[in-house]
Amino acid sequence: MREPQIRLSIASAVVALGLLASSTGVPAHAEPGAMPVGSDRLTPSATLKVSPQVPVLGTRYRVSGRVLHSRGVRPVVLQRKVGSTWAAIDRTVTKQTGAYRFIVLADGPARLRTVAPKTTRPLRPAARSTSLRVRPVAQSARLRLPSSAVEGQPMTAQASLSPARPGRPVALQVASGDQWSTVAHGTEDAHGRVTFTLTAPSASVTDYRLHAAKVRRTPALDSHTRTLTTVASVPRVDITTDNGAEITDGEIYSHGVVEVSPRGSGLAASSTPARLRVRGNSTSWIRMKLSYKIKLDKKASILEMPPSKNWVLLADFYDRSMLRNRTAFELSRRVGLPWTPGAVPVEVWQNGVFQGLYELGEGIAAEPDRVNIDTDDGVAALLEADSWADPGTPSFVTSRGLQVFVKEPDEPTQADVDTIAVSIQQFEDVLYSDDYTDAQTGYRSYIDVSSFIDWYLVNEITKNVDSSYLNSCWMYLDDSGVLHMGPVWDFDQSSGNRTDSGTDSPVGWFLRANQSVQDPDGTWWGPTMMPGPEGHWINRMFTDPWFVDQVKARWAAVRDSLASIPAYVDAQAALIAPAAGRNFAPLTEGGAGMPIGATFLEGPTHIFWGSWSAETTHLSAWLDQRITWMDDRLSTP
Repeated sequence: MREPQIRLSIASAVVALGLLASSTGVPAHAEPGAMPVGSDRLTPSATLKVSPQVPVLGTRYRVSGRVLHSRGVRPVVLQRKVGSTWAAIDRTVTKQTGAYRFIVLADGPARLRTVAPKTTRPLRPAARSTSLRVRPVAQSARLRLPSSAVEGQPMTAQASLSPARPGRPVALQVASGDQWSTVAHGTEDAHGRVTFTLTAPSASVTDYRLHAAKVRRTPALDSHTRTLTTVASVPRVDITTDNGAEITDGEIYSHGVVEVSPRGSGLAASSTPARLRVRGNSTSWIRMKLSYKIKLDKKASILEMPPSKNWVLLADFYDRSMLRNRTAFELSRRVGLPWTPGAVPVEVWQNGVFQGLYELGEGIAAEPDRVNIDTDDGVAALLEADSWADPGTPSFVTSRGLQVFVKEPDEPTQADVDTIAVSIQQFEDVLYSDDYTDAQTGYRSYIDVSSFIDWYLVNEITKNVDSSYLNSCWMYLDDSGVLHMGPVWDFDQSSGNRTDSGTDSPVGWFLRANQSVQDPDGTWWGPTMMPGPEGHWINRMFTDPWFVDQVKARWAAVRDSLASIPAYVDAQAALIAPAAGRNFAPLTEGGAGMPIGATFLEGPTHIFWGSWSAETTHLSAWLDQRITWMDDRLSTP
């Protein structure tokens, strides 16, 4: 008699379950194809998600979810819509929590849903999830490179991967024979993009590719190969002599052609007939890397410098950083001397043989675009104070021992030389007289004081060994007979690469101080042609308080521009780094084979730092300390 009541209770429970499902806000009506639960109604009470949301074709992805309002294990069917019907493609059972999971092969687009069939013991209504569309895609990787790059300079490579896998490791690789090596690492962002910043390799044609690591169910991927052409950071100079004759003589010129290829410099190309000979004094001994004087057959511009017949190729052998001349020239420009030689780093080949890294630049000459004086009037002259013998050039020696060569006019008469010598001697006599500080009759009336101060600052900053009126001290008499110091020249032994007279230290005065010493027998000697208790010209001028004040005033005007010189050194080092590497690389590796350490050509006072990068690092740091030390003293009232 109680059986009808039991059936009524079960029916009531089913209705209650339906009401409960409705109260959760989940629609009670199923879409066509749903499995009925005692009526046409089916409660969609299962969740469904796909991971990754965009699977890769040919890989497997996870379909997971949970049957809601259900405790205990129950079967779940994964269905795929085929045409207008739903077909079962896999079956599993839930965990006690109702969670389930399927692993599916991504073989194409699919519409999926899960269905939990009705159970009677215990009584559970059927449930299904809403359907999801899965659209697998083919995995792809695209690499973008610049159209070209300059060796040693920063470059950017862009990677685009699909589908996106945020956080996925991606490597930029370069081909080396039949192998690939990684040169940069990155990770995908939310859009599948990676940006690599790296340094362009040496001048070459290089193949690159992307390698995306395997993550979860996404396999590893390599992109198509892309090719990058890098060009050298400095121009190339090819010297071809008639009949391939080697240039070895310091007096006799060899005929040939100088051809300049700009490569990555962006400067102009040129090809010019020329005559060449060995130049320099101590540098002319260095047979392994000679410096050259170039005379073009007619005036021409080289590397966009003003036209001239006179050019030089500086080997910079004694300067292992190969930056001291360039840095001193930059100091000269910032200090404000009227003209500073232009120079461009270049790699040189002579008759097809690699010679190494040089500087191709303007030679010092009396020309409108260089030292702008007219030497035809018999007064103006271009002069060089130098201790070396030069029998072919007219010269004279002052009463205090300064040997001066008359560089221009080209062929002065003895009367011209005598007139120039008298002018220089008058100045020197007044400078060392008792009334030398007189504003009207003293040394100031004979010279262009500003040029002496600017020339002094460049050489004092660098502690240039030769600048104490020893070698390569250029000066000129203008059309009115006033003496000017400059232009600056020859800094391969400066800025801390020698120990002579404390030049290794970034502190202490050098050119300003009298470096002369006296032996017990009364003989004076030192790094100057004018040793003695009163010193050379600059030493004497610093005993004039007015001159000291003028130096301080000039320093105050230029100090801000000088503060960034160490940064200039760093930038120039980055520019020439690949070429410097080839300069010091062994001949067996295609380099010029230049030594980075000491040779028999250098004496015990030379300092070496063991590697090119260490040389440039020391130069930058030394100049930073030097400028700071001078600023502390010249900025003090």
